[in-house]
Amino acid sequence: MGLIIHETVHLYDLSMKKQKNKKYMRQVQVRGSNEEREETKEFTTIAKSNFYTNKFAWNRWGKSNKNKNPIRSADSYEFKNSTEHFAVNSEFYFLDPSFSCKRPFTARIFDRIYNLAKAKDIDCLNDIPIRMGAFGHSTIKVDQLIAIDYINVDEGDDVASSFGHSMIRLVICSEKRKVRSLECYKDISNHLALSFAANVTTKNIEVMKGVFGSYKSMLTITPFIKKRANII
Repeated sequence: MGLIIHETVHLYDLSMKKQKNKKYMRQVQVRGSNEEREETKEFTTIAKSNFYTNKFAWNRWGKSNKNKNPIRSADSYEFKNSTEHFAVNSEFYFLDPSFSCKRPFTARIFDRIYNLAKAKDIDCLNDIPIRMGAFGHSTIKVDQLIAIDYINVDEGDDVASSFGHSMIRLVICSEKRKVRSLECYKDISNHLALSFAANVTTKNIEVMKGVFGSYKSMLTITPFIKKRANII
């Protein structure tokens, strides 16, 4: 069934190019958003359109994508080009009932492309178990998460920190709070910090490999209060 869907999506994608259906793509771009109203001067396939390549970080020709994480990919063939990315993810979008929980952003975009509402028709787990390395195991309670902040940290003294650092802060309310509000920012001991760092397997860091992104990235999750203590 997956193969049938995969090849059918390719045909559907090509049919949009043959029809030069600009009206369809304009509808996709504005569906669910009042901000995206750019019109493509010369229509191509969905997978190679500005709308699709911009959303999923492909270059303008749909040939190169730096946003690769094969460990969490169900099929690494999606990284070949934007056309295969569209077909592979369409397979799982239609066949995997939990796709909206695994890739919520992709599911929302595909809802707009196919004019469906699959992302809204499923309840995801509220309690998400996580591993925090030396800090042991924990659980993220989605119903207590009120905000996701992006934090940019200035450069440090060592070479590895010379370009600065960025992280994601999960603002999680204390279980004692009956109402979720901005007051949860005071519950700093409940907040978590998500960071991507180079997965260095040798004793020494090779500077040029770090500069050109040759190291594989590794996600780390730590209590935000501990992370803050290290950067202040």
